[in-house]
Amino acid sequence: MPRLARALALIAPYVLATSLFAADEPWDKPFSEAKTVLDAATAVASDDAGVVVLLDEERYVFDATGSATMTEHLVYRVANDSGVEHWSTIEALWAPWYQEKPVIQARVIARDGSVHELEARALAETPAPEESLDIFSDNRILRAPLPGVGVGSVVEQLITYKDKNPMVEAGRTGRFFFGRSVPTHRARLVLDAPSSLGLRLVNRTAPKFEPKKEETNGRQLVTFEAESLKAIDYVEWNLPFDESQRPYVAFSTGKSWQEVAQRYSEIVDKQIAGSSPTLGPLVKAAIGTSSRREDVVARILAAIQKDIRYAGVELGEGSVIPRRPEEVLGHKYGDCKDKATLLTAMLREAGLPAHVVLLRAGDDLDVSDDLPGFGEFNHAIVVVDGEKPLWVDPTDEFARAGELPIMDQGRHGLIATPKTTGLVAAPTSATVSSRRACSTWWRKAKPPSPRPPKPRARTMRSRAASTPRATASVIATPWRTTSKATTWPRR
Repeated sequence: MPRLARALALIAPYVLATSLFAADEPWDKPFSEAKTVLDAATAVASDDAGVVVLLDEERYVFDATGSATMTEHLVYRVANDSGVEHWSTIEALWAPWYQEKPVIQARVIARDGSVHELEARALAETPAPEESLDIFSDNRILRAPLPGVGVGSVVEQLITYKDKNPMVEAGRTGRFFFGRSVPTHRARLVLDAPSSLGLRLVNRTAPKFEPKKEETNGRQLVTFEAESLKAIDYVEWNLPFDESQRPYVAFSTGKSWQEVAQRYSEIVDKQIAGSSPTLGPLVKAAIGTSSRREDVVARILAAIQKDIRYAGVELGEGSVIPRRPEEVLGHKYGDCKDKATLLTAMLREAGLPAHVVLLRAGDDLDVSDDLPGFGEFNHAIVVVDGEKPLWVDPTDEFARAGELPIMDQGRHGLIATPKTTGLVAAPTSATVSSRRACSTWWRKAKPPSPRPPKPRARTMRSRAASTPRATASVIATPWRTTSKATTWPRR
Protein backbone atom coordinates (compact mmCIF):
# COMPACT_ATOMS: atom_id res chain seq x y z
CA MET A 1 0.00 0.00 0.00
CA PRO A 2 1.50 3.42 -0.88
CA ARG A 3 2.65 5.52 2.04
CA LEU A 4 -0.05 8.19 1.49
CA ALA A 5 -2.80 5.58 1.44
CA ARG A 6 -1.48 4.04 4.64
CA ALA A 7 -1.36 7.41 6.35
CA LEU A 8 -4.92 8.22 5.28
CA ALA A 9 -6.09 4.83 6.51
CA LEU A 10 -4.58 5.55 9.92
CA ILE A 11 -5.98 9.04 10.43
CA ALA A 12 -9.48 8.29 9.11
CA PRO A 13 -10.77 6.66 12.33
CA TYR A 14 -9.85 9.64 14.54
CA VAL A 15 -12.92 11.60 15.56
CA LEU A 16 -12.60 14.64 17.81
CA ALA A 17 -15.27 16.47 19.71
CA THR A 18 -13.94 19.95 18.97
CA SER A 19 -15.87 22.86 20.45
CA LEU A 20 -17.80 20.67 22.88
CA PHE A 21 -16.19 17.60 24.39
CA ALA A 22 -18.36 14.56 25.04
CA ALA A 23 -20.55 14.41 28.11
CA ASP A 24 -19.04 13.14 31.35
CA GLU A 25 -18.82 9.39 31.69
CA PRO A 26 -18.68 7.39 34.94
CA TRP A 27 -14.92 6.65 34.63
CA ASP A 28 -13.99 10.32 34.20
CA LYS A 29 -13.82 10.58 37.98
CA PRO A 30 -11.46 7.97 39.47
CA PHE A 31 -13.07 5.05 41.28
CA SER A 32 -16.69 6.03 40.74
CA GLU A 33 -19.58 3.77 41.76
CA ALA A 34 -18.72 0.27 40.51
CA LYS A 35 -22.09 -0.78 39.09
CA THR A 36 -22.44 2.43 37.10
CA VAL A 37 -18.98 1.93 35.62
CA LEU A 38 -19.66 -1.73 34.78
CA ASP A 39 -23.01 -0.99 33.09
CA ALA A 40 -21.56 1.81 30.98
CA ALA A 41 -18.50 -0.26 30.02
CA THR A 42 -20.64 -3.11 28.71
CA ALA A 43 -22.13 -0.81 26.09
CA VAL A 44 -18.72 0.00 24.52
CA ALA A 45 -17.81 -2.33 21.64
CA SER A 46 -14.41 -4.05 21.65
CA ASP A 47 -14.25 -4.79 17.89
CA ASP A 48 -13.03 -8.35 18.58
CA ALA A 49 -9.96 -7.05 20.46
CA GLY A 50 -8.81 -8.55 23.73
CA VAL A 51 -9.74 -5.38 25.57
CA VAL A 52 -11.31 -2.01 24.85
CA VAL A 53 -9.79 1.01 26.56
CA LEU A 54 -12.53 3.16 28.04
CA LEU A 55 -10.28 5.99 29.20
CA ASP A 56 -6.59 6.66 28.56
CA GLU A 57 -5.70 9.86 30.40
CA GLU A 58 -2.55 11.64 31.51
CA ARG A 59 -2.88 14.70 33.72
CA TYR A 60 0.03 17.00 34.59
CA VAL A 61 -0.24 19.55 37.40
CA PHE A 62 2.71 21.97 37.41
CA ASP A 63 3.92 24.24 40.19
CA ALA A 64 5.56 27.64 39.67
CA THR A 65 9.02 26.08 39.18
CA GLY A 66 7.86 23.72 36.44
CA SER A 67 7.91 20.54 38.55
CA ALA A 68 4.93 18.31 37.84
CA THR A 69 2.72 15.74 39.49
CA MET A 70 1.52 13.41 36.76
CA THR A 71 -1.31 10.90 37.05
CA GLU A 72 -2.02 8.10 34.60
CA HIS A 73 -5.66 7.07 34.68
CA LEU A 74 -6.39 3.97 32.63
CA VAL A 75 -9.73 2.16 32.51
CA TYR A 76 -10.46 -0.82 30.26
CA ARG A 77 -12.88 -3.71 29.82
CA VAL A 78 -11.55 -7.22 29.26
CA ALA A 79 -13.38 -8.72 26.28
CA ASN A 80 -11.87 -12.20 25.89
CA ASP A 81 -9.21 -14.61 27.17
CA SER A 82 -6.48 -12.82 25.21
CA GLY A 83 -7.21 -9.71 27.25
CA VAL A 84 -6.93 -11.71 30.46
CA GLU A 85 -3.53 -13.02 29.40
CA HIS A 86 -1.99 -9.71 28.31
CA TRP A 87 -3.72 -7.11 30.50
CA SER A 88 -3.66 -8.65 33.97
CA THR A 89 -0.66 -6.89 35.51
CA ILE A 90 0.16 -3.32 36.49
CA GLU A 91 3.59 -1.70 36.59
CA ALA A 92 5.29 1.67 36.97
CA LEU A 93 8.87 2.57 36.01
CA TRP A 94 10.65 5.40 37.78
CA ALA A 95 14.09 6.90 38.50
CA PRO A 96 14.58 7.62 42.22
CA TRP A 97 16.88 10.63 41.65
CA TYR A 98 14.28 12.25 39.38
CA GLN A 99 10.93 11.15 40.85
CA GLU A 100 9.43 10.09 44.11
CA LYS A 101 8.24 6.51 44.38
CA PRO A 102 5.00 6.19 42.37
CA VAL A 103 1.71 5.67 44.14
CA ILE A 104 -0.32 2.87 42.55
CA GLN A 105 -4.03 2.31 43.03
CA ALA A 106 -6.10 -0.22 41.12
CA ARG A 107 -9.33 -2.19 41.26
CA VAL A 108 -11.05 -4.83 39.17
CA ILE A 109 -14.84 -4.86 38.84
CA ALA A 110 -15.86 -8.42 38.01
CA ARG A 111 -18.72 -9.23 35.65
CA ASP A 112 -20.94 -10.09 38.63
CA GLY A 113 -20.33 -6.62 40.12
CA SER A 114 -17.90 -7.68 42.88
CA VAL A 115 -14.92 -5.37 43.41
CA HIS A 116 -11.33 -6.57 43.91
CA GLU A 117 -8.90 -3.95 45.23
CA LEU A 118 -5.16 -4.13 44.58
CA GLU A 119 -3.40 -4.77 47.88
CA ALA A 120 -0.24 -2.84 48.67
CA ARG A 121 1.49 -6.03 49.83
CA ALA A 122 1.13 -7.47 46.30
CA LEU A 123 3.41 -4.77 44.84
CA ALA A 124 6.95 -5.95 44.10
CA GLU A 125 9.78 -3.46 43.66
CA THR A 126 12.60 -4.65 41.41
CA PRO A 127 15.47 -3.12 39.40
CA ALA A 128 14.37 -2.00 35.96
CA PRO A 129 15.80 -4.06 33.09
CA GLU A 130 18.50 -2.24 31.16
CA GLU A 131 19.07 -2.07 27.42
CA SER A 132 22.63 -3.27 27.85
CA LEU A 133 24.63 -5.30 30.36
CA ASP A 134 27.05 -2.36 30.40
CA ILE A 135 24.46 -0.10 32.05
CA PHE A 136 24.22 0.01 35.85
CA SER A 137 21.41 2.25 37.09
CA ASP A 138 19.08 2.64 40.05
CA ASN A 139 15.94 2.79 37.90
CA ARG A 140 13.17 0.80 39.51
CA ILE A 141 9.89 -0.93 38.62
CA LEU A 142 6.82 -1.41 40.79
CA ARG A 143 4.62 -4.23 39.52
CA ALA A 144 1.84 -6.49 40.70
CA PRO A 145 -0.74 -8.96 39.39
CA LEU A 146 -4.24 -7.55 39.21
CA PRO A 147 -6.77 -9.48 41.32
CA GLY A 148 -9.97 -10.95 39.88
CA VAL A 149 -9.31 -10.25 36.19
CA GLY A 150 -11.66 -12.23 33.94
CA VAL A 151 -13.65 -11.89 30.74
CA GLY A 152 -16.20 -9.11 31.17
CA SER A 153 -14.35 -7.42 34.06
CA VAL A 154 -13.44 -3.73 34.13
CA VAL A 155 -9.95 -2.74 35.29
CA GLU A 156 -9.20 0.74 36.61
CA GLN A 157 -5.75 1.92 37.57
CA LEU A 158 -4.37 5.23 38.78
CA ILE A 159 -0.60 5.80 38.98
CA THR A 160 0.79 9.05 40.41
CA TYR A 161 4.34 10.28 39.69
CA LYS A 162 5.85 13.31 41.44
CA ASP A 163 8.94 15.12 40.15
CA LYS A 164 11.91 15.97 42.30
CA ASN A 165 14.17 16.94 39.42
CA PRO A 166 17.05 19.17 40.57
CA MET A 167 17.44 20.48 37.00
CA VAL A 168 13.79 21.36 36.49
CA GLU A 169 14.64 24.99 35.75
CA ALA A 170 15.95 23.81 32.37
CA GLY A 171 12.47 22.63 31.38
CA ARG A 172 10.14 19.67 31.85
CA THR A 173 9.14 17.89 28.64
CA GLY A 174 6.58 15.24 27.82
CA ARG A 175 4.76 13.58 24.94
CA PHE A 176 1.33 11.93 24.81
CA PHE A 177 0.38 9.57 21.97
CA PHE A 178 -3.27 9.09 21.03
CA GLY A 179 -4.31 5.52 20.30
CA ARG A 180 -3.15 2.04 21.20
CA SER A 181 -3.00 -1.41 19.65
CA VAL A 182 -6.59 -1.92 20.85
CA PRO A 183 -9.70 0.28 20.42
CA THR A 184 -9.76 3.35 22.65
CA HIS A 185 -13.10 4.87 23.56
CA ARG A 186 -11.60 8.12 24.86
CA ALA A 187 -8.06 9.52 25.22
CA ARG A 188 -7.23 12.70 27.05
CA LEU A 189 -4.23 14.88 27.92
CA VAL A 190 -4.70 17.55 30.59
CA LEU A 191 -2.09 20.23 31.39
CA ASP A 192 -2.77 22.30 34.51
CA ALA A 193 -0.17 25.03 35.07
CA PRO A 194 0.27 28.51 36.57
CA SER A 195 -0.58 31.20 34.04
CA SER A 196 2.91 32.61 34.58
CA LEU A 197 4.54 29.35 33.47
CA GLY A 198 5.40 29.43 29.79
CA LEU A 199 3.86 26.25 28.41
CA ARG A 200 5.08 25.34 24.93
CA LEU A 201 3.01 22.93 22.85
CA VAL A 202 3.57 20.92 19.67
CA ASN A 203 0.39 19.45 18.21
CA ARG A 204 1.07 16.62 15.74
CA THR A 205 -2.41 15.24 15.27
CA ALA A 206 -4.25 14.85 11.99
CA PRO A 207 -6.97 15.87 11.67
CA LYS A 208 -5.83 18.34 14.31
CA PHE A 209 -7.22 17.82 17.80
CA GLU A 210 -7.98 21.36 18.94
CA PRO A 211 -7.51 21.91 22.67
CA LYS A 212 -9.98 23.31 25.12
CA LYS A 213 -8.36 26.17 27.06
CA GLU A 214 -9.51 27.72 30.31
CA GLU A 215 -7.87 30.24 32.62
CA THR A 216 -9.01 31.00 36.16
CA ASN A 217 -7.49 31.97 39.49
CA GLY A 218 -4.05 32.40 37.97
CA ARG A 219 -3.91 28.95 36.40
CA GLN A 220 -4.28 27.71 32.84
CA LEU A 221 -5.98 24.44 31.96
CA VAL A 222 -5.33 22.94 28.51
CA THR A 223 -7.19 19.76 27.51
CA PHE A 224 -6.74 17.65 24.38
CA GLU A 225 -9.34 14.93 23.91
CA ALA A 226 -10.14 12.37 21.23
CA GLU A 227 -12.84 9.73 20.93
CA SER A 228 -13.55 6.45 19.16
CA LEU A 229 -9.97 5.63 18.21
CA LYS A 230 -9.62 2.44 16.22
CA ALA A 231 -6.88 -0.04 17.09
CA ILE A 232 -3.59 0.88 15.43
CA ASP A 233 -2.48 -2.37 13.85
CA TYR A 234 0.07 -1.00 11.39
CA VAL A 235 2.89 1.46 11.94
CA GLU A 236 5.34 2.28 9.17
CA TRP A 237 8.94 2.44 10.37
CA ASN A 238 11.97 4.34 9.09
CA LEU A 239 10.07 7.58 8.66
CA PRO A 240 11.88 10.94 8.70
CA PHE A 241 12.92 12.00 12.19
CA ASP A 242 10.17 14.64 12.43
CA GLU A 243 7.27 12.43 11.32
CA SER A 244 5.06 10.03 13.28
CA GLN A 245 2.10 7.96 12.18
CA ARG A 246 0.87 8.08 15.74
CA PRO A 247 -0.88 11.35 16.57
CA TYR A 248 0.70 13.06 19.56
CA VAL A 249 0.87 16.26 21.57
CA ALA A 250 4.19 17.23 23.15
CA PHE A 251 4.94 19.98 25.65
CA SER A 252 7.75 21.76 27.46
CA THR A 253 8.13 24.27 30.28
CA GLY A 254 11.62 25.32 29.17
CA LYS A 255 12.20 28.98 28.34
CA SER A 256 14.79 28.61 25.59
CA TRP A 257 17.44 26.30 24.19
CA GLN A 258 20.02 28.90 25.11
CA GLU A 259 19.21 28.46 28.81
CA VAL A 260 19.39 24.67 28.50
CA ALA A 261 22.72 24.85 26.66
CA GLN A 262 24.17 27.30 29.16
CA ARG A 263 23.03 25.13 32.08
CA TYR A 264 24.75 22.03 30.70
CA SER A 265 27.81 24.03 29.69
CA GLU A 266 28.16 25.12 33.32
CA ILE A 267 27.89 21.49 34.44
CA VAL A 268 30.61 20.35 32.01
CA ASP A 269 32.90 23.26 32.86
CA LYS A 270 32.54 22.55 36.58
CA GLN A 271 33.46 18.90 36.10
CA ILE A 272 36.47 19.76 33.95
CA ALA A 273 37.81 22.55 36.18
CA GLY A 274 41.16 21.77 37.80
CA SER A 275 41.91 18.74 35.59
CA SER A 276 44.86 20.29 33.76
CA PRO A 277 47.63 18.80 35.97
CA THR A 278 46.29 15.32 35.31
CA LEU A 279 45.44 15.75 31.63
CA GLY A 280 48.47 17.77 30.51
CA PRO A 281 51.02 14.90 30.45
CA LEU A 282 48.47 12.52 28.91
CA VAL A 283 47.66 14.95 26.11
CA LYS A 284 51.36 15.54 25.32
CA ALA A 285 52.03 11.82 25.20
CA ALA A 286 49.01 11.23 22.97
CA ILE A 287 49.60 13.90 20.33
CA GLY A 288 53.41 13.79 20.19
CA THR A 289 54.61 16.22 17.54
CA SER A 290 51.26 16.44 15.71
CA SER A 291 49.90 19.93 15.17
CA ARG A 292 47.25 19.56 12.48
CA ARG A 293 43.79 19.72 14.09
CA GLU A 294 42.52 16.47 12.57
CA ASP A 295 45.62 14.56 13.70
CA VAL A 296 45.46 15.96 17.25
CA VAL A 297 41.80 14.96 17.59
CA ALA A 298 42.43 11.51 16.13
CA ARG A 299 45.35 10.80 18.48
CA ILE A 300 43.52 11.93 21.61
CA LEU A 301 40.45 9.94 20.57
CA ALA A 302 42.61 6.85 20.02
CA ALA A 303 44.11 7.22 23.51
CA ILE A 304 40.65 7.35 25.07
CA GLN A 305 39.43 4.41 23.02
CA LYS A 306 42.44 2.38 24.08
CA ASP A 307 42.26 3.03 27.82
CA ILE A 308 38.59 3.78 28.60
CA ARG A 309 35.99 1.08 28.04
CA TYR A 310 32.28 1.77 27.91
CA ALA A 311 30.29 1.26 31.12
CA GLY A 312 27.52 3.42 32.49
CA VAL A 313 27.19 3.70 36.26
CA GLU A 314 24.07 5.85 36.20
CA LEU A 315 23.12 6.13 39.83
CA GLY A 316 21.38 9.24 41.08
CA GLU A 317 22.42 12.43 39.29
CA GLY A 318 25.03 10.35 37.41
CA SER A 319 22.25 9.74 34.91
CA VAL A 320 22.73 13.29 33.61
CA ILE A 321 25.86 14.80 35.19
CA PRO A 322 29.19 13.51 33.79
CA ARG A 323 32.00 12.35 36.06
CA ARG A 324 35.22 14.27 36.45
CA PRO A 325 37.99 13.30 33.99
CA GLU A 326 40.24 12.10 36.84
CA GLU A 327 37.52 9.71 38.00
CA VAL A 328 36.96 8.32 34.51
CA LEU A 329 40.70 7.83 33.99
CA GLY A 330 41.05 6.15 37.37
CA HIS A 331 38.16 3.75 36.80
CA LYS A 332 39.09 3.19 33.14
CA TYR A 333 35.42 3.23 32.17
CA GLY A 334 32.67 5.73 31.45
CA ASP A 335 29.42 6.17 29.57
CA CYS A 336 28.80 8.52 26.65
CA LYS A 337 28.66 11.76 28.64
CA ASP A 338 31.71 10.71 30.71
CA LYS A 339 33.79 9.95 27.62
CA ALA A 340 32.50 13.04 25.80
CA THR A 341 33.45 15.24 28.76
CA LEU A 342 36.89 13.60 29.02
CA LEU A 343 37.49 14.08 25.29
CA THR A 344 36.34 17.71 25.52
CA ALA A 345 38.72 18.35 28.45
CA MET A 346 41.71 16.77 26.67
CA LEU A 347 41.03 18.66 23.44
CA ARG A 348 40.83 21.94 25.34
CA GLU A 349 44.09 21.05 27.07
CA ALA A 350 45.56 20.68 23.57
CA GLY A 351 44.31 24.17 22.70
CA LEU A 352 41.28 23.14 20.63
CA PRO A 353 37.83 24.68 21.30
CA ALA A 354 35.69 21.61 21.97
CA HIS A 355 32.18 21.22 23.40
CA VAL A 356 29.89 18.42 24.54
CA VAL A 357 26.83 17.97 22.32
CA LEU A 358 23.57 16.43 23.57
CA LEU A 359 21.37 14.59 21.10
CA ARG A 360 18.82 11.82 20.77
CA ALA A 361 20.52 9.00 18.91
CA GLY A 362 18.38 6.48 17.07
CA ASP A 363 15.83 6.32 14.27
CA ASP A 364 12.69 7.40 16.14
CA LEU A 365 11.17 10.85 16.63
CA ASP A 366 13.85 13.46 17.17
CA VAL A 367 13.99 16.26 19.73
CA SER A 368 11.72 19.12 18.67
CA ASP A 369 13.11 22.59 17.93
CA ASP A 370 10.10 24.07 19.70
CA LEU A 371 10.41 22.19 23.02
CA PRO A 372 13.51 23.20 25.02
CA GLY A 373 14.44 20.86 27.87
CA PHE A 374 16.72 17.98 28.86
CA GLY A 375 14.01 15.33 28.82
CA GLU A 376 14.43 13.71 25.40
CA PHE A 377 18.21 13.53 24.97
CA ASN A 378 19.80 10.10 25.34
CA HIS A 379 23.35 10.52 24.06
CA ALA A 380 26.39 12.82 24.22
CA ILE A 381 29.11 13.43 21.62
CA VAL A 382 31.70 16.16 20.92
CA VAL A 383 32.17 18.93 18.36
CA VAL A 384 35.41 20.83 17.73
CA ASP A 385 34.97 24.39 16.47
CA GLY A 386 36.53 25.49 13.22
CA GLU A 387 35.73 26.67 9.72
CA LYS A 388 34.56 23.09 9.22
CA PRO A 389 33.45 21.76 12.63
CA LEU A 390 34.76 18.30 13.49
CA TRP A 391 32.19 15.96 15.08
CA VAL A 392 33.28 12.97 17.16
CA ASP A 393 31.43 10.15 18.93
CA PRO A 394 33.92 8.73 21.46
CA THR A 395 31.70 5.79 22.36
CA ASP A 396 31.83 4.30 18.86
CA GLU A 397 35.07 2.37 18.56
CA PHE A 398 34.65 2.06 14.79
CA ALA A 399 33.95 5.69 13.89
CA ARG A 400 36.96 7.85 13.15
CA ALA A 401 37.31 11.46 14.23
CA GLY A 402 35.08 13.51 11.96
CA GLU A 403 32.77 10.56 11.22
CA LEU A 404 29.57 9.84 13.10
CA PRO A 405 27.74 6.51 13.38
CA ILE A 406 24.52 6.29 11.43
CA MET A 407 22.36 6.60 14.57
CA ASP A 408 23.85 10.08 15.24
CA GLN A 409 23.74 11.43 11.71
CA GLY A 410 21.19 14.12 10.96
CA ARG A 411 19.88 14.18 14.52
CA HIS A 412 19.22 17.46 16.34
CA GLY A 413 22.11 18.33 18.65
CA LEU A 414 22.44 20.88 21.43
CA ILE A 415 25.98 22.25 21.67
CA ALA A 416 26.67 22.94 25.35
CA THR A 417 28.00 26.48 25.16
CA PRO A 418 26.52 29.83 26.28
CA LYS A 419 26.57 31.02 22.65
CA THR A 420 24.11 28.34 21.54
CA THR A 421 20.65 29.65 20.65
CA GLY A 422 19.06 26.54 19.14
CA LEU A 423 19.50 22.99 17.93
CA VAL A 424 21.78 22.09 15.03
CA ALA A 425 21.72 19.03 12.79
CA ALA A 426 24.60 16.60 13.21
CA PRO A 427 26.36 16.10 9.86
CA THR A 428 25.51 13.22 7.58
CA SER A 429 27.87 11.24 5.41
CA ALA A 430 27.85 12.06 1.73
CA THR A 431 25.91 9.56 -0.35
CA VAL A 432 29.00 8.41 -2.17
CA SER A 433 30.90 7.81 1.08
CA SER A 434 28.01 5.82 2.56
CA ARG A 435 27.64 3.57 -0.48
CA ARG A 436 28.43 -0.09 -0.29
CA ALA A 437 28.88 -2.07 -3.48
CA CYS A 438 29.58 -5.71 -4.17
CA SER A 439 30.45 -7.35 -7.45
CA THR A 440 30.87 -11.05 -8.20
CA TRP A 441 32.18 -12.77 -11.33
CA TRP A 442 31.85 -16.47 -12.16
CA ARG A 443 31.83 -18.81 -15.08
CA LYS A 444 30.53 -22.25 -15.54
CA ALA A 445 33.26 -24.81 -14.97
CA LYS A 446 33.84 -27.41 -17.64
CA PRO A 447 33.63 -31.01 -16.36
CA PRO A 448 37.25 -31.92 -17.19
CA SER A 449 38.67 -28.85 -15.47
CA PRO A 450 40.27 -29.83 -12.18
CA ARG A 451 40.51 -26.25 -10.89
CA PRO A 452 37.49 -24.12 -11.75
CA PRO A 453 37.93 -20.41 -11.06
CA LYS A 454 36.67 -19.39 -7.62
CA PRO A 455 34.08 -16.64 -7.24
CA ARG A 456 35.64 -13.30 -6.58
CA ALA A 457 33.99 -10.64 -4.44
CA ARG A 458 34.99 -7.04 -4.14
CA THR A 459 33.42 -4.76 -1.57
CA MET A 460 33.77 -1.01 -1.30
CA ARG A 461 33.15 0.03 2.32
CA SER A 462 32.30 3.50 3.43
CA ARG A 463 34.89 5.41 5.38
CA ALA A 464 32.01 6.56 7.55
CA ALA A 465 30.71 4.23 10.22
CA SER A 466 28.66 1.56 8.49
CA THR A 467 25.14 0.70 9.50
CA PRO A 468 25.77 -2.65 11.27
CA ARG A 469 28.72 -1.25 13.22
CA ALA A 470 26.93 1.94 14.17
CA THR A 471 23.82 0.09 15.25
CA ALA A 472 25.82 -2.23 17.48
CA SER A 473 27.61 0.69 19.11
CA VAL A 474 24.42 2.56 19.89
CA ILE A 475 22.80 -0.51 21.38
CA ALA A 476 25.84 -0.94 23.60
CA THR A 477 26.13 2.69 24.61
CA PRO A 478 22.82 4.30 25.50
CA TRP A 479 22.75 7.31 27.79
CA ARG A 480 19.65 6.49 29.75
CA THR A 481 17.10 9.30 29.82
CA THR A 482 15.43 9.58 33.17
CA SER A 483 12.14 11.06 32.09
CA LYS A 484 9.19 8.73 31.70
CA ALA A 485 9.31 7.19 28.22
CA THR A 486 6.49 5.91 26.02
CA THR A 487 7.32 2.70 24.19
CA TRP A 488 5.64 1.29 21.08
CA PRO A 489 3.54 -0.63 20.51
CA ARG A 490 1.45 0.38 23.49
CA ARG A 491 -0.54 -2.62 24.51
